[in-house]
Amino acid sequence: MDPIKLMNSSNQFYNEPPQLEALSFYPWQILLILIYSLTAFISLGSNALTILILLRSEQVSTELWKFLLNLSISDITMALFCIPFTYTNYMLGRWIFPRFLCPIIPFFQVTAVSVSIWTLTIIGIDRFFAIIYPFRSMLWLKRHKVITIYGIWLFGALIASPQLFYSRIESFNYRGQQYDDCREQFSYNVGLLYTIFLFLFTFFLPIIALIFVYSRICLHLINNTTVPGNPDQNRDKYCVNKKIKVIKMLVTIVVLFAMCWFPIHLFQLLVWFYPSIQKQKTTFSYYVYVGSYFLCHWLAMAHSFVNPFVYCFMSGNFRN
Repeated sequence: MDPIKLMNSSNQFYNEPPQLEALSFYPWQILLILIYSLTAFISLGSNALTILILLRSEQVSTELWKFLLNLSISDITMALFCIPFTYTNYMLGRWIFPRFLCPIIPFFQVTAVSVSIWTLTIIGIDRFFAIIYPFRSMLWLKRHKVITIYGIWLFGALIASPQLFYSRIESFNYRGQQYDDCREQFSYNVGLLYTIFLFLFTFFLPIIALIFVYSRICLHLINNTTVPGNPDQNRDKYCVNKKIKVIKMLVTIVVLFAMCWFPIHLFQLLVWFYPSIQKQKTTFSYYVYVGSYFLCHWLAMAHSFVNPFVYCFMSGNFRN
């Protein structure tokens, strides 16, 4: 549920809020529009270019680049279906888009986030077996890359499915005018449990799994500087350095995901566990609250364009 709307009404039903728009100062609205529009434009452009490069590259046949392609698709989904709608709804305090989009937008947002983090998790597991257990690598994953990717999207859609049933348009009055609002119609307890569920399955659990697999991989590369087969110092050094470069890139992608998405998860949890932080007694505290929310939200949306820049700076194959 939108924390700004929680703050603007005395309960989850539709009493008239003291202030409809989160930022009623017009220049601030223009600034937000410019920032979020630029974010969506960069995300669409950089990920579309990434997809084009990967599809034309011979590297696309490998397991890793197939999954990186999936990451770009999920980021484009975020840029198209989430960025333009969510910040506008938060900023204006009302739903100005077609009504049928109300459940679809949050559904795609949760799905896209889930696909991103679980794709990273599958990549981490694949690298774990490929590097630590090369002769016992996950042959099923190698042979069924496309099925695995479909499974990731299906799992993300299942996690997001409550949005299709509980997000709906409600009308409310504000100073004699009738407005629409798109809200999650959860009870408090169900909403709290669903928020915790999303935190666990779209952030905490996959991040813990990734910390484990990459820690094991790093220790393995430190303690093992040879590769299977007949000893060859130059070949072994080249292969180990190549693996280290790939792992550095993947770890960077995971760290950036955590940095971008943790603030908004934390903000949402704080709003649910400590509702009193929504009650701002001064204008200054109100704008601190609203500004903190928009900063957390923008960081999450900005993650949709960071991966292509990581590939560009950290992958020689991608640059070539």
